[in-house]
Amino acid sequence: MSRGARIFIWVGSIFTVLGVIAVIVVACMPYVLEHRVNAEIAAIKAKGEPVTMSDLTMPKIDDSKNGAVLYRQAFQPLSEDRVQKEVDEFTSLCSNPPKNEDPRWEQGKELTEKYSRTLELAEKASALPECQYHNDWSKRISKTQFSEFAGLRLLARLVTINAVVQAHYGNTDSALKSVRLGYKISDSMKDEPTLISQLVRVGLAAIASRGLTQVTQGGSITGEQAKGLFDDLGKIDLSSGWKEAMIGERASWFEGFGPIRKDGPDSLKESMDMKPVPISASSRKTAVTRAWQERCDRGELLWLQDMEKGVALCDLPYREIKAKGLDKDRPHSKDDLPELGIGFFAGSLQFRDECIAKVAGDQILLALIAFKDTCHRYPDSLDELRTKLGWKIPIDPFSGKDFVYRRKGDGFIFYSFGPNLKDDGGVEPKEYKDIYTQGDMVWKRDR
Repeated sequence: MSRGARIFIWVGSIFTVLGVIAVIVVACMPYVLEHRVNAEIAAIKAKGEPVTMSDLTMPKIDDSKNGAVLYRQAFQPLSEDRVQKEVDEFTSLCSNPPKNEDPRWEQGKELTEKYSRTLELAEKASALPECQYHNDWSKRISKTQFSEFAGLRLLARLVTINAVVQAHYGNTDSALKSVRLGYKISDSMKDEPTLISQLVRVGLAAIASRGLTQVTQGGSITGEQAKGLFDDLGKIDLSSGWKEAMIGERASWFEGFGPIRKDGPDSLKESMDMKPVPISASSRKTAVTRAWQERCDRGELLWLQDMEKGVALCDLPYREIKAKGLDKDRPHSKDDLPELGIGFFAGSLQFRDECIAKVAGDQILLALIAFKDTCHRYPDSLDELRTKLGWKIPIDPFSGKDFVYRRKGDGFIFYSFGPNLKDDGGVEPKEYKDIYTQGDMVWKRDR
């Protein structure tokens, strides 16, 4: 045999072996991916964390101790469209209060008196020792739960309108009572184990914060009243519950992969731009099942890795997440599923810290009111505020330092860096929706 023939046979043998190896690798890939997915799930179970929504089920709280029962009764009359329009009409009282002689003040008073029973029920609900909207999560989030979120939001807005109206008519104690109730409605969501529940929770706290801002402008608050509300706000921990919610979110998606695997790519091609594999009808079932199974395993593995990072992010303030570049999504392929990634989870925590900044700023505002009630002026610095009052003045979650504070004439201005993590000199964005890219979160008084 010639030397050329031997080389040809040798090269052919190498390619044959490589081809066999490639076939084996391709054939084994689905099993390797499946094994890695199962290993990830086993590791989660070993930590005692839920892998199904049923695992989130908690012992049912007795109705007589469960505030959620009364909250439902409170917002149930608010579900009609006409009521929502009424509340919408007077929400402007909380953002741009009209002049004293404006007839909307009297109309707003009539609205809160009309729903006085709703406000009474909400107050009773807030006084109960526990609050559990759902204990059986086996059916995941339902339309009923979304309607409850809407009901709570409407209730919070009504409570805030009442606070502003009461302050306008000089009923400061009643106004502050309503402000407290607004924050309690928010806190009623703290143990709900889903991400959307926590997002609703901080949204409700933001509504209460807007009410407090107007009450402090329209009402005459004493140092003692300010101290009481300051202490109550200090008990609110908006950073709690997020890790549990992220773990609950992971359990929800675990169950979501089941129907995806069963129904195949046709079930998702419209919503996620997934197209079936083009193959002959005779071999369609087997090939699609294998191809789809591999795609699902790969998607679930990537998603599990994203979720593990998302859970870990919950222990960090957003400023650290951003500084360490932990908010960056991994490169996505058009075949990836699902599409939610680290950027989405980090954005949720940015929203969390925005609300933490609101509550912290509200506490400082109350401390400044108390200082002036005692000293008949505002302090020259936050250090003086601390020293004189002996109160624990919170820091800005977006800078990790004190809020920026300075005297301004007879009044003051102080601000948080805000979600964009930059000191913009105390300049507010033209529209609040732009706070994520420009401007600071500002509190100020002329006198």
